[in-house]
Amino acid sequence: MNAADAAEDYRTTLQELRANNKNTINLLTILADDYSEVAHAIVQTIDDHLHNVTQEQKLPTLYLTDSIVKNVSTPYKALFEKCIVKMFLHCFKSGDERVRTALHRLRLTWTEIFSRGKLYELDIKVNQEDPKWPIDTPVPNGGNGKNRTVPTSSVASSSTTTVPTPIVRPSTSNQKVHVNPKFMDKMAVKKGEGASPSSSSSSVSSRTVTVGKSNEVKVEVKPILKKAVAISARDPRAAKDPRGGGGKEKDEVKKVKK
Repeated sequence: MNAADAAEDYRTTLQELRANNKNTINLLTILADDYSEVAHAIVQTIDDHLHNVTQEQKLPTLYLTDSIVKNVSTPYKALFEKCIVKMFLHCFKSGDERVRTALHRLRLTWTEIFSRGKLYELDIKVNQEDPKWPIDTPVPNGGNGKNRTVPTSSVASSSTTTVPTPIVRPSTSNQKVHVNPKFMDKMAVKKGEGASPSSSSSSVSSRTVTVGKSNEVKVEVKPILKKAVAISARDPRAAKDPRGGGGKEKDEVKKVKK
C-alpha cells in the first residue's frame, strides 16, 4: 500500500476518535505500527486532523500521539518531534482550564521521550500564552551524560534544613569526690611497709582521679597526723636482770674453778 492509500485508510479510522476512548486509541496505535513504512504520511494525517476537529476531539488526538511515540517509537518519535510544539500549543490555546491541566500532566511524561531542547521550546511557547506555566530549564550534561532539568515556576520553592541538636554531656570538672582519709592512709601504709615513719606518715594534700577518658575529678583528702609509736630496742629480759646481761656466763665459770 502506498502512502496516499495508507493515509486515507488511517484518516477514516481516525474519524471514530471522538473522545478519550482507550480501545480506539489502541486500534489507531496498532495501525500506525502497521503503516510504519509510510510513517511520515500517518504523522501528517494526525497533525491535520488535530487542527480541523472540534475542541472536544483535540485532546484525544494528542493522547493518540502520546500512545504512538511511547509504544511504537521508531520512526514516529523523530517525526512527531518536528511538529509536537505546534500541535501542543494549538491544543493548549483552544482548551479550557481542565484541558490545560491535562496537558500539563501529559507534558511531564515526555521527559524521556523528546529531547530536552524541544521540551524547553515547548515550555517557552506555552508560558508566553500562560505565565503560570512552569518552565523546565535544561542543564548542560555533566560527566555522566544524563539529561537533568532544573524546574522553575512563578512560585519560589523553599527548603528547610534541619540541624541536629548537639548532645551535651554533663561536665564533671567542678565536682568533688570525698574519699575516706582512713582508707587512703591504709593504702599508703601497705605500699610503704619498711619505710621510715616520717615517710609513711606523710599526708597527701590532693589527688587526681581520672573519670572516663577526658574528665578529671579532683579528690581532696584531709591530712591526718599520726602519732609515732616508740618501739623499744631492748630485750624485755634485760629489764629484769640488774646485771645487764652476761650473769649466766659468770656462774658457769665459777663452777669450773671449783
